[in-house]
Amino acid sequence: MKLPSHAVAATTRLEVVRVTAGPEFLGEPMTGDVVAHWHGPEAVAALTVIGKLPTSTPNLCAFAPGWGIRAYAHPDGAAPLFEAAFCYGCDEVWLWGPAVPEPLGRQLFDASSPNAQYLRMRFRTAARELPAAGHPGGPTEPYGTAP
Repeated sequence: MKLPSHAVAATTRLEVVRVTAGPEFLGEPMTGDVVAHWHGPEAVAALTVIGKLPTSTPNLCAFAPGWGIRAYAHPDGAAPLFEAAFCYGCDEVWLWGPAVPEPLGRQLFDASSPNAQYLRMRFRTAARELPAAGHPGGPTEPYGTAP
């Protein structure tokens, strides 16, 4: 998978999002709880895995991403450099944001590859490590079991 190299180099923090709705169109925001903040080496490691996702052939699906990331250059929460939403059903990822050139906006990835499975495991682990609902930092609604 191709990521905007200048944005990857500038990234200091990733937010992991458990997507509950959307985006319906490329560039629209993801809706869901932020389940983790990955900083420094952890963010670099995740982006390295994402950059190594092999391509795939398209599968029929209505693009229903279960997971997403937001990449930030500054720890203060300024606008993200880019966002990515991963659909493990159709093996497609959508990238958007000010650092993403149009040709990188929609890409296919092999969801059954070891790197994709590792990434999904990290997403799921992050969600399980989140404090329970009703506690500070906890989710506002329960998570689904899929993707």
